[in-house]
Formats: sequence, C-alpha cells, structure tokens
Amino acid sequence: MLQVFQTMPGVTRATDGSDLYVRGGDPTETPVFVDGARLFYPGTFETLDGGIFGVLDPAVLRRVYFSSGGFSARWGNALSGVLDVETEGRPAGSGWRAGANLASLGGTLRVPLTARSGAWGSATATDASALLWMQNRLDEFEAPPRAFKGVAGMVIEPQDGLEIRATALAESDRTEVIADALGYRGPLHSSGTTRLASVSGRAGRPGEGPAARASLATSERATAFVFGVLDRQRTDRQISLRVEAETGSISRALRAGIEVARLSFRENGFVPATASIGPGAPRAAVSDGAGVTHHAAIFTESETRPHEALALVAGARIDRLPGESRWTMDPRLAVALKLGDWTLRGGSGTFRQGRWRVRYQLPDDGRPSGVPTRARHYTIGAQRDGPVSLRIEAFRKVYDGYAAAGSGPAAVRGAAEGVDVLARWSADAATGWLSYSLLNGELELADGQRVPSPFAVTHTLTAVLRIPVGEQLELGTTTRYATGKPYTPVLGLRDSDDGGTPGPAYGPVNCSV
Repeated sequence: MLQVFQTMPGVTRATDGSDLYVRGGDPTETPVFVDGARLFYPGTFETLDGGIFGVLDPAVLRRVYFSSGGFSARWGNALSGVLDVETEGRPAGSGWRAGANLASLGGTLRVPLTARSGAWGSATATDASALLWMQNRLDEFEAPPRAFKGVAGMVIEPQDGLEIRATALAESDRTEVIADALGYRGPLHSSGTTRLASVSGRAGRPGEGPAARASLATSERATAFVFGVLDRQRTDRQISLRVEAETGSISRALRAGIEVARLSFRENGFVPATASIGPGAPRAAVSDGAGVTHHAAIFTESETRPHEALALVAGARIDRLPGESRWTMDPRLAVALKLGDWTLRGGSGTFRQGRWRVRYQLPDDGRPSGVPTRARHYTIGAQRDGPVSLRIEAFRKVYDGYAAAGSGPAAVRGAAEGVDVLARWSADAATGWLSYSLLNGELELADGQRVPSPFAVTHTLTAVLRIPVGEQLELGTTTRYATGKPYTPVLGLRDSDDGGTPGPAYGPVNCSV
C-alpha cells in the first residue's frame, strides 16, 4: 500500500524502497497509525536505506487517511505528514481470497460469528527469488529476502452506533544483501520483527451528535544489522492510550482528546566508531543500551461554517514529546472557501516531533547531521471536482530546533518549498491520475553554508492508467519520472588521525545529484 501513496503528489521516492519521503522530509517525520496505534516502522526488509515492501495489507483496510502537510491538531509527534489507517469492520458475510504474484503468496478469510460479531484474518508469505531472477539480480544477494506477515481482527457491535474491535499484527523478515557503504562492499545481514496488538472502540457517528473513540495498544519492533564491524541489535516497545471525542453537527463541531504513551528500548552489540566500516575499522560497544521516555498530549479543535461556502478549522496541541523535557504548544488553522466548481484552501501551523528515533544511521561525515524537532507549514491551494478533477497546492515548510545526532556537518535550519499537482479522471474507457511535484529543499549548516537537503528530489512525475477489459479483467500501468537526490561525493581515501584504517575523503556537502 505504501507504493500507492508514492504515486501521490508531495511524496517522492528518494530510494528504491517503500518509505514515504513527504515534501522533503525523512520517513520518520511521517508516522503510520493502525486503528489509532502508532507503528514503530511500517516496512519489511529494512536495510540501511529503508524498507523494500510495506507491512500493511490493503485487503483488510476499511479507511485510509493521508496528509502531506498542514494536518489536523489531532495528530502530533510528526513533522511532515501522517498516514492513518483503519482495519475492516464486522464482516457482513463469509468470504475468502487467495492471490499470488512473483514475490508473494497470501490469502484473506472473513467469518461472521454471530448476528453482531465477526472475525477476519489475512496472511502473506514473501520470497523474492523469482522476482530477482527475472531482473537478473540474484547475485546482489547472499540469500533472497523472505518474510511472513499476518493480521487478524475481531469486531463486535453490541448495538447500533457502538463498535468494539481487537486487532493483532505480526511480521518477521530476513535479508542478506550485498551492500556498498563508506568505502566497504560486503554482505549486509538484516532481520526485523514487528508486532502490534490493540483494542479500540467507538460510539456515535461524527457529524451526527456526540461521538467518541479510544484505543489501547502495545507494539514492538526488533531489528538486527550485521555489516562490516557493525553488529547491532535493538528492540523498541511502546504502550499507548488515545481517547478523543466530538460533539456538534456538520456545520459546527468541537473535538478534543488526549494521548499518553510509554516508549522503551534495549540495544546491544557494536557500532562503527568512525566513518569507516570495513573489517578492522574501529568500533565501539553500544553505550547507554537501554532507555525509557514518554509522550503525553492534549488537543482541541473546532470546525465552523459561518457560511455554506466557508469552513474554518482552528486547533491547538499541548505535548511533552518523546525524548524532550518540556511542554510545547502548537496552534493550527485551516480555511476552505467554495467558489462555484472551485474550492480554495489555505492553512498554517506549527508541528513538532521529539528527538527519539528508532532507525539506525551509519556514522557519515559527509552527511548533514541533526534531527529537526519543529516545522512550520504554510499551504495554499485550489481544487476542482468533476469527471476530470484538478488539485494544485503550493507549500513552504521551515525547520528548526535541531537536536544533535550523527557525525557530519551540523544543520541548524532547513526549508522545503514547492508545488504539488494532481489531475484525476474517470470514464468508462479508462481511469487514472497524473501527479507532479516540484520541490526545493535547503539546509543551513552551523558554519553558515547553505546546501541542498538530502531528500530534495526536484521533479517527480507519475502517471497511472487503468483500462477495463470486459467485466473480469483490468489492465494497468504506472510510469514514473524523477530527478536524483543530492549526495556528498567520496573523492578518495584519507589517512585516519590515529594511523588506523583510512576513511573516505568527502567533497562538498550534497553537491551532486
């Protein structure tokens, strides 16, 4: 499913994987929620450049909400975007599905249990051998990627307007790929495990009077990487509670909620001590191999329609974010005005994310370092609906509040700006969409330099076409054009300061594409 969102405007493919790079932001800036619970990582086959496939199964999803910026005050601890998915409701009848492709084999089962309850489940086994053989890429792997994932749910509706749901998700994968990084080429052994269990419920219907929903969840993510002198294992755990309520009608509504979470990690092994990773390079045992942090937040939001053509949404969040010691407040505002067939939209707000991160990055003296903790969004756009719909949005996102992380030149400020365009059409002969993103990203370093940001893919153009053939068959194609992302070139080797293993000699920061 993540590859579907990579075809949307505002999302670029800075790597060959499934990660979502939203408007120049790192994938960690766009969290993924399942039934109100936050996933530590939504991918499978995680490498040092991200995952290959997504962990979510679109066959059992009922609703998907994705925002590439300027999202509601309901969502926090996020800087660039948010992806919120809700799994299936109570099955209306029995059914099953089976499917296979060049990389996976899976199926789905739905079973009503009583007149007001039901269960469903889906499982997929993945082996990339055939896919790699067709692409003549088997020699890039010591062992082809293999994985298994499953998700199951049980839904009870004791009465109309009341739903209780239990969801469980599990995934395990392993891959052994030949990698090239920091002047060393060799096998990267990586494995990952994701688990999530949640109980959620909702009462009432939004826009039709009082409504509420809540979720209690626990999740876990375990990863292991072995590459050169890197030999690291880490396990992250989280337990979270989220409650939100809404009252009012479509023309006037008030929302409020709270969320609390406890996050912990345990890490052991060895990591590179320098920007060299090959055998014999300096390494250090993992220090501070365990830690705990918390997230607590309260938010409120009002939506009013002073005129049938005008809508105003104003909200604010108060957070104590993971890894941070102080409370913050973030205001947000959105306006929509309908003029004939067109709807004009604008919005702005402050968005924050704690410095707590799960993903590991190799020490890289050529890569700008630091983790942004605040971003200000400004958006303005227009949309026209119809058989051929068109949406245009211009944006600017300003980063600051960088926390120290990494070994490269320190970043102190950043900015991303651009335009996203989406055209969709629907007809008996064909349906599809065309998306285009123009992006300019820049970082200011501590020494005053201004350099391109690491994920600033300037042009991204995607075309999707689906043609029905009879009543049982459909042909589809996706075409993508994109420019490259900036990187810091390695010009050669330099001697180490202590006379040990030579390290890479870098050129100007992010000067190449």
